[in-house]
Amino acid sequence: MTGTQVTGTRSRATFRYAKTVLAVGRTVTSTARLLDILPLLESDRRVQVFFTIAPGSDFADGVAALLNRAKVVPWEQATETTYDLAISASANGDLHRLRAPLLLIPHGAGHNKLLPSGALSGLAREQLVHNGKLTPSAIALTHTDQLATLARTCSEALDRAVVVGDPCHDRMRASGWARRRYRDDLGAAGRKIVLVSSTWGGNALLAVRPDLPDRLARELPADEYLVIIALHPNVWDFHGARQLGHWLPSAAFLPPHEAWQAAVIAADAVIGDHGSLALYATAMGVPVLLGTFADEEIAAGTPMAELGARAPRLDDRPLRAQLDDLVAWEGIRTFDQSGEAAGRLREVMYRLMELEPRGAAELPALPRPFVDAPQAQSYFVASRCSNGNIVELERFPLHDPVSELPQRHIAATPDADPRRLQAAGVLLLPDGADAERWLAELPVCRTVGVITGPRSCVVWLRDGRRLAVSGGPAELVASAVHAWLSSGRVVEELKRGLLIQTGSVEFRCAL
Repeated sequence: MTGTQVTGTRSRATFRYAKTVLAVGRTVTSTARLLDILPLLESDRRVQVFFTIAPGSDFADGVAALLNRAKVVPWEQATETTYDLAISASANGDLHRLRAPLLLIPHGAGHNKLLPSGALSGLAREQLVHNGKLTPSAIALTHTDQLATLARTCSEALDRAVVVGDPCHDRMRASGWARRRYRDDLGAAGRKIVLVSSTWGGNALLAVRPDLPDRLARELPADEYLVIIALHPNVWDFHGARQLGHWLPSAAFLPPHEAWQAAVIAADAVIGDHGSLALYATAMGVPVLLGTFADEEIAAGTPMAELGARAPRLDDRPLRAQLDDLVAWEGIRTFDQSGEAAGRLREVMYRLMELEPRGAAELPALPRPFVDAPQAQSYFVASRCSNGNIVELERFPLHDPVSELPQRHIAATPDADPRRLQAAGVLLLPDGADAERWLAELPVCRTVGVITGPRSCVVWLRDGRRLAVSGGPAELVASAVHAWLSSGRVVEELKRGLLIQTGSVEFRCAL
């Protein structure tokens, strides 16, 4: 009886299922792809899904946590049990030991990368054949061009290949309408979103350019750009979240398993490498700037190789200029059967189970995005004052920012690093705080902004004067008043109000 060694006798089951499916995780990345597509059959009460973790990967530490709500079967038990279907998003491991028709699906943007042997990963004969026998019963492809590739790499598997398209891309296309919602979720607030995508290994973007996050923080004003970092799950799995947090303490990270698809939809630009995210971004019409690209890891003639040949490369010119010059690349082959992947993939799964599907083939909506980032407690502020009571401001989270605005000061909250707090010219306090005490304790500070409302504050000056200001965010108003007075202007001129400009946004505040 199918699955009896997993579940005990079926008489003990509460729900009577007819078929059993084994989802084979190996790495965090491949397991996450399984979780993306399994809703195509998990709601079918005729089908019970079990999971197992195939051993042998250096990037499996996070798999168990990813499957914390699933029914997980030990690998040795799974290989001794018969199932009606097995699904794996990795062609690696001892998959030949499974006792089930096996469906292989890609875990990234198709088949683009090379194995150390030089064979094409996922379609290599060494992965598909064991002791002269084909291991998979079906191989899902994302594009018809891959049929010719498979004919070259493992011709005996050609009759088991099915072009289904890419379910991940289809979900992204179906959620394109939610771009504004996703931007709000990420806290863009009118800023341009720059998504930094790094794959794993020695040729990855952040391996080649580890200083890129700091460079972005120094060159892109925080009120104009929101920089978000998306790391390949293998990076999280190998180094650990704690270590990454210490290495990149001010970074806004996407969580390792979720939300990157929605972040791509929300992004205005992607700085990436030869990882799949750059190709998905291209398919969604998002401009891509390549910070590095490992040509030696990518198979010639693939969509990823085409992207590497056509997309612009990051250089030493100012980042704002490079990002402003970006355009979306059109005409690069990406995915086939757009919009049909769910139905085609489900058709293959049910055919292998010898079961008739019911209802519509639908994948769940993309999860709403969020970032894990510490709230900035201090900024380095560049400013310029000009006639007409105009104050231009640019705020940066790191010291020594790159800005054409000539004046500089630090704006901080009481929770800032003590070294920055002691050097701050502007202090931001919540309503009710004792501004006089703080001015006495911080001799460098000349201006205190006490926040009294969403668009109002009281600015305390070191000479004892207080200015009630309305019309703009307190953190910007306090810095604008400070910059105005530091440039040699006088308080009386402020009675005409200030026009504060930060990037393309401007607002007028009044006393």
